[in-house]
Formats: sequence, C-alpha cells, structure tokens
Amino acid sequence: MARPGHVKEAEQLATLRHELASTREQLQSIIESQEVTNEELETAKEELQSSNEELTTLNEELQNRNAELGQLADDLSNLLVGSISLS
Repeated sequence: MARPGHVKEAEQLATLRHELASTREQLQSIIESQEVTNEELETAKEELQSSNEELTTLNEELQNRNAELGQLADDLSNLLVGSISLS
C-alpha cells in the first residue's frame, strides 16, 4: 500500500511536470513570435536602407542641379551686365 507521503509527492511531481511542459510550450510560442518579429524588422531595415540610398542619390542630383542653376544665374547676370555696358 502506498504511503500518504508518497502519494502527495507523486501528485506534486505530476503537477510540476505539467507546469514545466506548459512553460516550455509558452516559451516556444514566444520564441517563434520573436523570430517572426525579427524577420519583419530585418525586412523593414532593408527597405529603409534602400529608401535611404534612393534619397541620397536624389539629394546628390538636386545639389548638382542647384550648382548648375547657380552657374546659369551667374552667367545670365554677367550677360545682362555686359549688354547694359554696351548700350
């Protein structure tokens, strides 16, 4: 016949095993969720890097256009001053 102490210990052991299994399942679920989140963050990071590269290129193009427009404005100003001097 089983002693009462052993029955209680067996019940506690069964409860602890159940809690451990439940905790493992929860942790596995959390890990899987974290992996999905990490993949989404990696994708977002790559998209932001691509957008940043495009913006850098556009910024360089605009700076070049501004420099060209500045030179054209200077040329036009010099042309106008020269034509006024000839009058």
